[in-house]
Amino acid sequence: MIVSSLIVQRDYHASQPIASYIERFSLLCEELEKISIPVTLFQDRQISLQWNFSNLEVIPISIEDLCSWQLLKKATKIMVSDNPKKNTLDYHAIMNAKIELCNRVAYANPNLQRISWMDCGITHVMKNPRSTIRKLSGLDKLSKGITIPGTGHVKSDDFVHPNWRFSGGFFSGDLESLDNMWRLSRTALSQVMPVATWEVNIWAYMESKLGWKPNWYYGNHNDSILDFPIV
Repeated sequence: MIVSSLIVQRDYHASQPIASYIERFSLLCEELEKISIPVTLFQDRQISLQWNFSNLEVIPISIEDLCSWQLLKKATKIMVSDNPKKNTLDYHAIMNAKIELCNRVAYANPNLQRISWMDCGITHVMKNPRSTIRKLSGLDKLSKGITIPGTGHVKSDDFVHPNWRFSGGFFSGDLESLDNMWRLSRTALSQVMPVATWEVNIWAYMESKLGWKPNWYYGNHNDSILDFPIV
């Protein structure tokens, strides 16, 4: 099972980026349909889209429905970035909702063995998206725990910039490990308040301060993001 989301910021509604996300997500679903991997998309109620993929379930949602938004809405400091469109409270709430949305699917489908997150626009970073996506046919061969890529070999809880100890576009785990990741994520979000920051920074904080031990592998923001090790 793959989980993704298409949730828009309330203060940013440019049509071209949304159109680009739709195109990229369509490519993702098309390739996942070929290898019989089901997909759940949490789609913003503001977006009226009809999809024609047999492997796709769409769940309507709003940003106010997110637990991450409820946790972050009182933040008084937002971590900066070199992209002002991403330097908003809404954006950080959406990014930090990834593990939350995976767990919503897990609670509704307790018989699933594994759930994976993929950003809906992840094919943007791939030079060979079709062949790279087909690597997901090996998800059932992953070890127990959270399998997650990144580029930073050194553990760090630096909050000044996006911390690429983890690449945020993909992770995968069994249901028990996902539930633990969500529990630790809520704890971390509460502990760093009143700061709202990137989800990758929260995950790095979890590893550095809260004893989280994911199955880390090197995967950059390119085709290597899916070079996960299999047993």
